Amino acid sequence: MTAADAAQDGEFLRFDLDWRDALAWERVDPRHRRRGRVAVAASLFAGIGLVKVTGSHLADLRWLHSVPMAAVFILMPAVAVLLLQTQAAARRARERFPRVVRVETEISPSRVVQRVAGDEAAVRIGAKSLREVVVRADHIFLSNGTDVAILPARAFGSGPEKDAFAARWRQKLRD
Repeated sequence: MTAADAAQDGEFLRFDLDWRDALAWERVDPRHRRRGRVAVAASLFAGIGLVKVTGSHLADLRWLHSVPMAAVFILMPAVAVLLLQTQAAARRARERFPRVVRVETEISPSRVVQRVAGDEAAVRIGAKSLREVVVRADHIFLSNGTDVAILPARAFGSGPEKDAFAARWRQKLRD
């Protein structure tokens, strides 16, 4: 019996997670991606405003009126926002898993319950509350909108097992 088949029957997957696994989720979390796109768009508008203000108040400095300098002024706030977003994602990831943790994930046909060793709290994702299944090369993320179960590819025996597991949960999302 493969790990994915065993998990389908209500067995357990045990694996270690660290901040890099949490960072993988932070990069695809739809809440932060939407907020990030709005922040970058707003920063581009702020850059345009910066060009207008500096151009009107510093008319004597001709080098400020060149296209390359305008591009620098427009992109400067967007680059700052991107750097801050990257730093915030890394901070959230390190807060989620400040050290390597042992995780036990119970997978049954109707739910996923993920527990960190030594912690009473558990992430519970039911088939009816499932909102998103995100599959990446190294992870599967099951989210109910507020919590996420992070399943690294290394928890499965092989790529096809991981893909079969993801397909089953995507089907539950459609049902």
